[in-house]
Amino acid sequence: EGHSSNPAHGASAVMAAGQLIAALGELQERYVAIGDPSGRFTPPFSTVHVGTVAGGTARNIIARDCRFLWEFRGLPGMSHQHAMTELERVADERVLPWMRRHAPESTVETICEVAVPHLAPRPGSPAEVLALRLAGRNHTTTVSYATEAGHFQNAGIPTVVCGPGSIEQAHQPDEFITLADLNAGTTFLRRLAVALST
Repeated sequence: EGHSSNPAHGASAVMAAGQLIAALGELQERYVAIGDPSGRFTPPFSTVHVGTVAGGTARNIIARDCRFLWEFRGLPGMSHQHAMTELERVADERVLPWMRRHAPESTVETICEVAVPHLAPRPGSPAEVLALRLAGRNHTTTVSYATEAGHFQNAGIPTVVCGPGSIEQAHQPDEFITLADLNAGTTFLRRLAVALST
């Protein structure tokens, strides 16, 4: 930390975080360019998102600390490790040398709080066959959000994701689910109970 009138007295963690966030934005553009030719996903590319940023104590004080929370949602075959490695490369090559000119003790730390494996399609699996029958459908769809399903699949358990509602109404003010969707979900569960009891 130091007074902002003399930037050489410190290294701004907020300014460093800005460089890292910009690097994640550049990485997002690279993911868009790679895309996904299968047409199964919306959006048709892996995504990087920064959700919160917090750092510094005042406008005229060089920020000692800054923290930002970001996420990676990868298409099948694109691991979160790719995004982490890219961010660490930018930190090592660009950000830390810049910070350490005036604050040799500067560090950048990336902590992976959650890593969610993708759920791969398994056409004809027992779980898919049962879910299609109970839902009265003849095909599956692909979703671009994360669940714990990939963990079950990786443990050798046939797995699908199904349920009422739409991601379009999730995680926003006035999130809702329609009564028709709830009724469809209840019907599905009743059919499941019958299927498991015979």
